[in-house]
Parts: sequence; C-alpha cells; structure tokens
Amino acid sequence: MATLQDIAKRAQVDASIVSRILHKRDYGRASAATRAKIEAAAKELGYEPNASARSLVKQKTNMVGLLIPDLYEPAFIRYLEIIDALFEAKGMQVLPLLSRWSSEREEKLLRVVRQKRVDGLLSLFYNPENYSSYQELYRMGVPIIFRNVNDSPAPEFDNVMVDIVEGGYILTKHLLENGYSRVALLGGFAARELSENTPPSGLAKGYVRAHEEAGRTVDSNLAIVCHDDGSDAGDRLIEHLKRYPGCFDGVLVQSNSKLPGLYRAFATNGIRIGKDVGVATITDSEFCHLGETPITAWEQPIEKICTALVEAFFERMNNKKSPSRSVFFPSQLIVRKSSSKIR
Repeated sequence: MATLQDIAKRAQVDASIVSRILHKRDYGRASAATRAKIEAAAKELGYEPNASARSLVKQKTNMVGLLIPDLYEPAFIRYLEIIDALFEAKGMQVLPLLSRWSSEREEKLLRVVRQKRVDGLLSLFYNPENYSSYQELYRMGVPIIFRNVNDSPAPEFDNVMVDIVEGGYILTKHLLENGYSRVALLGGFAARELSENTPPSGLAKGYVRAHEEAGRTVDSNLAIVCHDDGSDAGDRLIEHLKRYPGCFDGVLVQSNSKLPGLYRAFATNGIRIGKDVGVATITDSEFCHLGETPITAWEQPIEKICTALVEAFFERMNNKKSPSRSVFFPSQLIVRKSSSKIR
C-alpha cells in the first residue's frame, strides 16, 4: 500500500505538504499545480487514506456500535440488516457487538465504546445491570439509543419502545379464549421469572396479567426454562414433557429462536400443533412457517423501529444536550392455525 512518503517522492515535494493536501488541512496554502501533482501521484500509486488516522484528527470514526443480545433470534438479524443499510446510506458503518445475553461480556463491549472506537451506540436490549456504564458514556457525550420494552425505559436515554408486555398479555389471552386452559411459557428470563416466583416483567408480566383476568392461577410448573438464546429449548421441553406429561395444552413462546426446539420436541412426542397444543409467539419470521401449521405471532413493525432508532441517533448526535425522549410503536396480532383449536 502506498504511503505519504511514496507520494512525496513521486510528486517531488515534502511529505508534510502531501499530508496537508490529502487530509484536507492545507487551507489553500499550496499552489494549484502542487495540489494537482500530489493528487495525480496518489491516484497513480493507488493511495487509500488511513481511516484510523483520519478519525484521530476528526474525532469521528463514522462507525456506530450495535449491541445485539444474540444471533439465534431471526428478529435481531432483521434489525441488524435494516439498521446497517440505513447507516450505509448515511455514509456510516455498523459495528455489531454481540453480548450473548451476558452482562459481563456486555461490559467489555461497552469499554470499546468508551475508548471512542465508535461514534455512538444503538442497543437492541436494555440491561439495567450495566446502567452505571451507560451513564458514564452519557457523561462523555456518547449518543446511546435503546430499543426497549414498554415497561422498563432506560432513564436519561432515548428509547424506541416495543410493546412486549402487551404482546404477552394478548397472546396468552388469545390462547385462553380459544379453549387452551393450561398455557405454558417457554423462554429464557421470562420463564425464569415465573419459575423462581420473582416479580414478572416484559412478556411474563403480560402472561400473568392474562391469567389473573381469566381467574386462573399461574403454576410454576408451566414455566419451561431454557437458555435466553433458545439453543437448548428442544431438550428442556422434552425433559418437561417427561416430567409433567400432559401438564399443558398451550404454549406461549418467548421468541422465534425457541421454535425449532419446540418443533423437534413436539415431533418426538407426537404432539400436533393447533390440535393437541396451541402455540403463539412474539414476532413473526420464517421460523413461524417451518412446520405444517403456521404459528400465531405478535408482529413488531421492525422497519419502523429501525428507522426511528437511526433517526434518534442522528438527532442526538446533532444535539447532545436536548432532553431524552421515548417513541412507542404498537405491534399487531397475526392469528394462524396454531392457536385455532380443532375439535
């Protein structure tokens, strides 16, 4: 790769003049002939400016971090693809930061942001355990935008809210009203909250509310706990069916990443979706159509959410002292045969 010294030698000028010309810091001091000679030499030698060095001068990297909990979930992949395209159109690059649902790993990734390797951060999940680290970034003037659940906005920060609580409520109510009397919850932290009898949040909060309104008790045996990324959902569900045979006739699935495991567990046990057991899930994706019976879903308007996240980022970049604000996007229920009980 050509260096500034190579260009200086080819153009027969001092390297400091080459640096000023190519980094746009000459301010008209060099003659037009010298400028043309340097630019021609740079083109002939295939010179490409060093992005890192340029960012040190401008204090900008033209890169934004995108904190993602996992890539097992199809919705997060959609978020990544859309957000990446939106930033590319603005001349910026997205740096994916994969936390794997780990607070410790997320803290390490936030150090990358603190070291100014990116111009700001978008996060697809708000983790209150790392609030102090987010707050430190806030004090440094680093723009942070959260895609967040509607019952836990991140204080001091801009939030684009999705109605996961309402989704848990609507989907559970839908299953109960369609004749499924024992609705289990298959998930990570949502099911864990139920199994440990801790105050529910997000999806679990809506699930509990639907049961209470229907006059039903939430049984901890209906909580089927798996990893947050859903990688062991099938094994945990098979174990649950062996331990508590026939304990449920409906399942609320926390996210699409758990669906492949559910399909495998049901096939192993000869359980028919929509006939023996009703199924509904948060967010729509191709995973909802892998089996013979398509899955009822609470569909998030992902494109609108992505657009709002990117717009909020640039607004915060341009006005770092303006008050934080939250934007809310409602989802919609898509009813399919998986929740229509066939008698």
